[in-house]
Amino acid sequence: MEVIKDNEAERAFLGAALINPEIVGVSRLTEEAFVNIDHKDIWSGMKMLWLKQLNIDLITLGVGKDHARKMLLVELINACPTHLGWETYEERLLTLQMRRRTIVLAEQMVKAAIQGDDLAIPIAAEKLLSLSVKKSSSQSLADVVSDLYDDVQGRNELYTQGKIVHAGITTGLQKLDYVTGGLQAGELTIISGEPGLGKSILAMQMAKAAARERTVRIYSLEMPARQIVRRWVAADSGVSARQMKSGELDIEFWDKFTAGISKLSTLPITICDDSGTTTSDIRADLSRCANEGTGLIVIDYLTLLGDGAGMNEVERTAVVSSACKRLARDFNLSVILVHSMNKVGMRATRPTLADLRSSAQVAYDADLALMMTKGTSEFFPAVREERLENCRLLWLVKARDIPGGDNVFLLEKGDETPEFAEFIKTDAIGWSNQK
Repeated sequence: MEVIKDNEAERAFLGAALINPEIVGVSRLTEEAFVNIDHKDIWSGMKMLWLKQLNIDLITLGVGKDHARKMLLVELINACPTHLGWETYEERLLTLQMRRRTIVLAEQMVKAAIQGDDLAIPIAAEKLLSLSVKKSSSQSLADVVSDLYDDVQGRNELYTQGKIVHAGITTGLQKLDYVTGGLQAGELTIISGEPGLGKSILAMQMAKAAARERTVRIYSLEMPARQIVRRWVAADSGVSARQMKSGELDIEFWDKFTAGISKLSTLPITICDDSGTTTSDIRADLSRCANEGTGLIVIDYLTLLGDGAGMNEVERTAVVSSACKRLARDFNLSVILVHSMNKVGMRATRPTLADLRSSAQVAYDADLALMMTKGTSEFFPAVREERLENCRLLWLVKARDIPGGDNVFLLEKGDETPEFAEFIKTDAIGWSNQK
């Protein structure tokens, strides 16, 4: 029987992976997906280099290989004009792999039936069934409705007991949690705003709040880990970052400092501050720590990720955004991705998704989009001008399953405590700052 294969799809996929090695880290393919022996060996070598965190190129893949293999690598790159569309080739190879497995199992069942092996038949049949189940993640409407009923019933029981219920991971901001239901597993949250307003502060504040419920991992490409922790200690203890940098702490402030350190040290947070981190690195890290039950990751920020070498900014932004979306879905965790605004957005009084920098793919990928702008007297009418400098508006510009309209949250950043507090309007002219 002729082997089911698509040599051109194998060549196209490998060529795309050679052009953009980041594909190696996110692809679902194994060596089994390739029928051609040379292609199988090349993919195995690429996966090995990726696991060792080494460069994937013609030189590293050609070490110890004969001239014919080196020429094949060159042909693969020349035959593939672009890496875009590699997912199509991947899906094609996965489909053919599934068909080959099906044939093998069917042949085993036929052989067992001819030989009268009554024990082998149900084993092969079970493998065939599990193969088809793995192929599809579909559910009947009745099952989905039943799951939804059980979920709502459980939440209703907590509500009748007077307990605060939100569907996801807390952000630490009560009004935001109330409107959104918290950060959701499998979803991508974008936090955007112009430089200097506090996007990173807000993202790290959310990470710290979430760590009271879930394990959190932070990938900070902008700030070193010590700076992040120093900000947290300042927010929790009242000891300013300036005091920590200068060492000007009397006994009272030293006690506050040590209390803040002790409080933070118990939180299940891991921080990676490697400046060259890529989404493939993050995927590998999450795979290694899969048994830790990570519920949230924070990536600060999009344009500093090392993906997409050689691409222009729009292409890179689209690739990174989609990769982050897949991280959320594949690992069933919540992802916060810090991103920038374009120049139009920086001047806007009410930002929209169109104000996100570079590719529109970011807007499509986002399940929740929060955009930060400067506070204005329209929203903070009773706040003095000098205090208004620390006020911010956090706009909810995209959210699934939430009614439309202007959802805006009023925040204020402390002078020496780098953390935001919510504002709640108490009367026609007064405002109450509540943490």
